Amino acid sequence: MKPIKLSMTAFGPFINTEVIDFEALGENPLFLINGTTGSGKTTILDAICFALYGQTTGKEREAMQMRCDFAPDDLLTEVEFVFELGGELYQIKRVPEQERAKTKGEGTTKQAASAELNRLDASRKIAQNLVARKVSDATQMIEQLTGLQVDQFRQVMVLPQGQFRQLLMADSKDREKIFSQLFETHVYKRIEDKLRAQASVVAKKVQGLKDQQEGVFQNVGVENLEALELIINQIKPEVKTLKAELAVKNTAYLESVKAFEKAKDLEKDFQNLKQQEERFEALKQQESEIKQKQEQLSLAAVAEKITSVFSDLSKAKNAYEESSTQLTAIEERHQTAVTKLKSAEEDLLKNPQRQIELDKKKEQIIHLKSYQEKGEVLNKESVKLKAIKDNFVAVEKQFTEAQVALNNLLQNQETTDKEKAALEAQLSNEATLKLRLQTLSDQIKKRQNYEALDTKIATLTQELTELTQNGKRLKASLEAEDIKAKSLELKWHQAQAAILAKDLQDDQACPVCGSFEHPQPAYSEEDLPTDHDRELAQSAVTVAREKHAKAQEAFLSLRSSLNGFKEQLAELQKQWNDIASISLDELNKEHQALTQQLALQENQQKQLTELKEKIDQLKTQIENARKNQDQLQAQKSELNGQLEASKALVANAEKALPEEYRDLTSLNAEIQRVNENIEALNNSIAQAQQLQAAASNEKTEAETNLKNQQQAQQKLKSELEKAQSAWQSALEKSDFENEAAYQQARLDEAALAVIKTTIEEYTQELQKVSGIIENQQAALKGKVKPDMTLLATQLQSLDDEKNQIEQQSKEKDKELGNFEQAQKTLNEISKSQQAEEDEYKIIGTLSNVANGNTGNKISLQRFVLSVLLDDVLIDASHRLKLMSKGRYNLLRKEDRAKGNKASGLELEVEDSYTGKIRPVSTLSGGESFMASLSLALGLSDVVQAYAGGIHLDTLFIDEGFGSLDADSLDLAIRTLMDLRDTGRMVGIISHVSELKEQIPVRIDVKSRMEGSYIELVN
Repeated sequence: MKPIKLSMTAFGPFINTEVIDFEALGENPLFLINGTTGSGKTTILDAICFALYGQTTGKEREAMQMRCDFAPDDLLTEVEFVFELGGELYQIKRVPEQERAKTKGEGTTKQAASAELNRLDASRKIAQNLVARKVSDATQMIEQLTGLQVDQFRQVMVLPQGQFRQLLMADSKDREKIFSQLFETHVYKRIEDKLRAQASVVAKKVQGLKDQQEGVFQNVGVENLEALELIINQIKPEVKTLKAELAVKNTAYLESVKAFEKAKDLEKDFQNLKQQEERFEALKQQESEIKQKQEQLSLAAVAEKITSVFSDLSKAKNAYEESSTQLTAIEERHQTAVTKLKSAEEDLLKNPQRQIELDKKKEQIIHLKSYQEKGEVLNKESVKLKAIKDNFVAVEKQFTEAQVALNNLLQNQETTDKEKAALEAQLSNEATLKLRLQTLSDQIKKRQNYEALDTKIATLTQELTELTQNGKRLKASLEAEDIKAKSLELKWHQAQAAILAKDLQDDQACPVCGSFEHPQPAYSEEDLPTDHDRELAQSAVTVAREKHAKAQEAFLSLRSSLNGFKEQLAELQKQWNDIASISLDELNKEHQALTQQLALQENQQKQLTELKEKIDQLKTQIENARKNQDQLQAQKSELNGQLEASKALVANAEKALPEEYRDLTSLNAEIQRVNENIEALNNSIAQAQQLQAAASNEKTEAETNLKNQQQAQQKLKSELEKAQSAWQSALEKSDFENEAAYQQARLDEAALAVIKTTIEEYTQELQKVSGIIENQQAALKGKVKPDMTLLATQLQSLDDEKNQIEQQSKEKDKELGNFEQAQKTLNEISKSQQAEEDEYKIIGTLSNVANGNTGNKISLQRFVLSVLLDDVLIDASHRLKLMSKGRYNLLRKEDRAKGNKASGLELEVEDSYTGKIRPVSTLSGGESFMASLSLALGLSDVVQAYAGGIHLDTLFIDEGFGSLDADSLDLAIRTLMDLRDTGRMVGIISHVSELKEQIPVRIDVKSRMEGSYIELVN
């Protein structure tokens, strides 16, 4: 990726729009981003990182915090970045979430974050819109295009201020994440994951089969297949024996069942005979009753012969009694008709008086109707008068209320105008306060940085003193151990003669002089030092020397850091003449007071806006109130004229009517009452005439009916007397003593039928039972009744024995089946388990090797990356050797990490001065910077050499050069110039003055009170 153009608006310290045309710096430039502390040098890298990923380079600030405090409310914070990638041009625009001025009205509103990504054609016009607005989509597309996430971008293309050591110090896990993205080795990770998943599936299957096998063993209560087979062989003979016994018992039981069934049939025959004999005795007991029914039947036949005569008598009696009842009713109706006629004639005599009263009422109704028309006129005018009065009162009330409301509005307007003037006066110094607040913030930051550096320098000075003292102690210890070792060495050499003399023997040559005689062999009374004592002494010297060397190295590193902090402190002292006499507490107090005052003014500004809106509303309300008051005054005048005219009309209408009839409701009620009296009188006259005529007709009809009924009554009495004479004659000729005996013997047809049927059924049943008894007695002749209780007991005993053996056989058979099924299941599980274990030997081994679970704990992907890292380190070490004057080489640590920690990608440094290999964390600040720079450059070369997917054409370095001495700085610059010659763009952010002399192409960031701005120097 290569930058083309960067545009920043209201971003960081840049109040307006600042544009950096990277093409104007030349082709593949090495350029310096220069400026004073706090001017905005790092903001340029923040803008590039924000445009691409929506985040800054240092993580300390959120995107929404990057808005310039001095920018006007109507100017949006925005970053636009044009870059080249893989031969294509792209343009991305980002707007962070921020407060902006409202398009309508006053105040601010929240502007949502947005991002737009376009692909440009050769003429720099939009060829394709890739992302229209969504922030997350734009970030995802950038990650796809560059092949880098934001953290990886910070580590391989941008070395941010204070973070250039991160890539160098990363552990295996973090470095694996970065390198896998850069070298696109995810395929090896997928192989690891797939093998691990397959191995896990197979392992779960094996364990599942083991669990199944154990479950089967637990269910059948055995420990292994041999025990199960032994049990099966024991049960099979038992099952066979039980089945043979069951067959014998079944045969005996079936024969017993047949005998029992025959006995049951014989028992039924004896029971049937007994039942029929009992039935015959019961029929015999009914014989007297049947004879009575036969006699009753004979008497009924005699009574039937005179029934017609008795029927005629009954009819005559009923007819006479009914006629008597009708005669009594007719006599009562006749008497009622006579009474009604007398009452109607008396009421008819009152009609002349009713007619006189009716005529008077008719005259009265004529007079009342003449008043009704006049009353309607009066009522209409009265209603109209009342409506006009009510309307006038309402309008007058509205007019008064409108006057009060107008006065209130005018008073409110006056008060609001005064409040507005007071707030405007208070807000007149807002811009001055904001400017002073920004100045104070810068001053506080400078003071905090100064005090932090001063504290840090004091701490480091103390630590340096302690290291100096410790170094002196270690040096003294080293010298003591060295003297001790040399003394021991001298003593050892001096003691060699005594040591050799110990082994001298007569007649053997001396190893020193060759003599066979040893008159005065060497001898020592002290303990002689051994080779082991020499080794221990030398080892102690080595340990003391290493401790002294480490202490000396720590001293040099700390001194270098202290010098760097002192330089920064001196630089700050040059910039703080304006606050040298002011303490941090005073600055903070003033800053807090200004912040509170601005917060108060912000609230006052909102109040002022609300007051302006309120004043506009009051003006509109006052104008509307005055218009309303004028309209109400006009209505009052008009209604007053209507009121006077209506009063005159009402007065005239009242003169034409008596006072009691001026109320139309009372008049109408009186007319209705008189009409009701007229109608009642007419009804009374007509009703009296109608009732008299009806009563006369009713009396005549009643007299005729009475006469006819009396004649019919006499005729029916004669017929009754004849029927009584004929019945008495027939009764005397019959066998009955009286009428009661006749009634007792008499039966209707239904009763006769029931008696006849009962007699016939009895006779038939008696004959039938007699025949059955004779046949049953003949059939059972010579047979004995069986003992069913004894037979049932014997049958039940056989059934119990049979069931017991059958149950035992079923249980044994089921038990055998369960064991045989378990044996079959276990054989199948064993086969499946063997197959899965054979598969796991292959898959599991591959998974363990690929996932780094064996040996040095190096996974497949990490192994591939270690090879790639070796290539990176070869290139990086080449540059590091140049910059360190041949002292350092970067190496990959091959020793396995402790515990289960991932290993294989850690870095070490080889120090040619000491001949030792040590961790990269032991490098000093300047050495770490050179190593980090070498690693970043080496990574850039190797990534592009292996794949064309990720293009690392650009490198930005933010600070770090201040930790280098003059020679190292010169070597670093020479290395970056060589990198430029290979087609890379390199940007350096630094305020080191020597760089301005060596790098003529610059982007100068200049600071001023109202915001920073940019100038290109080429």
